[in-house]
Amino acid sequence: MARQGRLVRSRVAVALFAALAAASACAGDGSSSSSSSVSVSGTSSVSSSRAEGAESSGAVPASLDARLAGRDTTPLPAGVLLRFQAISRAPDPRSNHRWLLHDDRRLYLAFHSDDSEGAAPFDTDYPDDATTSLDVAEVSELLDAVLDDGRFATLDPFQQGAPTAEGGMWRIVTARLDDGSVYEVVYDRVSNAMLDRLQRVGSDHRTGS
Repeated sequence: MARQGRLVRSRVAVALFAALAAASACAGDGSSSSSSSVSVSGTSSVSSSRAEGAESSGAVPASLDARLAGRDTTPLPAGVLLRFQAISRAPDPRSNHRWLLHDDRRLYLAFHSDDSEGAAPFDTDYPDDATTSLDVAEVSELLDAVLDDGRFATLDPFQQGAPTAEGGMWRIVTARLDDGSVYEVVYDRVSNAMLDRLQRVGSDHRTGS
């Protein structure tokens, strides 16, 4: 499993640097932005080894809170490396958010609207255009945090922390592994450095923040 984690990070790094180099070359030619856009997902070994449409959700308890049951369980789209979802256990859903990180570094981030009513964890779709493009260092940091030399894929798919009187969060991490499979872990009231780092992506890149 350690080898698997190292492989996916090394291939992603190669693909990212290749994309940057290609983009720089096009810019030097005077090419337009539309012709110089580089899609790692269409050209690199990073995505060529990944299966499309892999089911993302692992086994979780049958009796779920309606909000967690409403999480995104769709197959991870082709070319996407990570999906993160944060769902508050508190009645107010306005801090709920989710994001997708593509293998060409594009980030799509969607927060719940300002409407504080309703049980749906998310009431907005991902934006049509990328929220931002992360730099290579941040992408590598996020992948390192999640894959953790293969240990992520060995975790039970439902991790539960100590119950609290109220509050807390569900955080769902879905990652594409180097063999093309998709693995997901649902964290219920769990706090650790990896989850906090992934959640910070939302606050760091929220539009207008």
